[in-house]
Amino acid sequence: MGRVSSKVIELSEAEEERVEETIRKNIVISLHDHTFVWPENPGEFVEYARNGRWWIGYGGLAVSGLDGVFEGMLDGVALMRSPDPWDWDNVIHQIGMIQDDIDHQDLVFIARRAGDFERAFREGRVAMVIHLEGPPNIRKDLSRVDILYGLGVRCMGIAYSRGNEFGSGLADRVDRGLTDLGYELVRRMNRLGMLIDLVHAGDRTSLDVIEASKDPVVITHAGARALWPSRRMKPDEVV
Repeated sequence: MGRVSSKVIELSEAEEERVEETIRKNIVISLHDHTFVWPENPGEFVEYARNGRWWIGYGGLAVSGLDGVFEGMLDGVALMRSPDPWDWDNVIHQIGMIQDDIDHQDLVFIARRAGDFERAFREGRVAMVIHLEGPPNIRKDLSRVDILYGLGVRCMGIAYSRGNEFGSGLADRVDRGLTDLGYELVRRMNRLGMLIDLVHAGDRTSLDVIEASKDPVVITHAGARALWPSRRMKPDEVV
């Protein structure tokens, strides 16, 4: 949709038909996207960000072939209203703005259960999962996880690159693993039915979560470190 330069991948007519048939017959979900569209004029960016209401790329979603999308919002980016990018009020503001925008159109709706992907597939719509890449400033108040669930959040990370009270992030030099409070967080998310994302958690912390969680967990957007030697990727034992 013009945000970055497009690259055309040449396909044969048979390959095009195969892709179209795959999309037509199957439920297709993107586990991680930031669907916002930025101003074309870079000079307008600061005021646009300060306003705290971003344009969702409905045009892109309409032609994407997706039935579901995990919306990463801008949870790790400040609204220029708080020095802390993971400020609780900042995250709540974003969730409210997204839901307000979604409620004023008919293509996209907020997904709250797995069956919503099937509904979107049947109706030719897009089910959007509200996804936090890391927990906002919950501290020891795990009741805030319940509040996030009540506001529609269905997927959340344990740590966003830097460690927190729950565990270590992939940017930490020393990975201390899941903390006692982290184990409580895993249990709370399991009980609520909130999917746990390990994408920005450290390796040891990830393995602790995998062992502790009674439900499957997910790595929403990372590849194999064996193929790309970066801490941002995941080692074989985690994958």
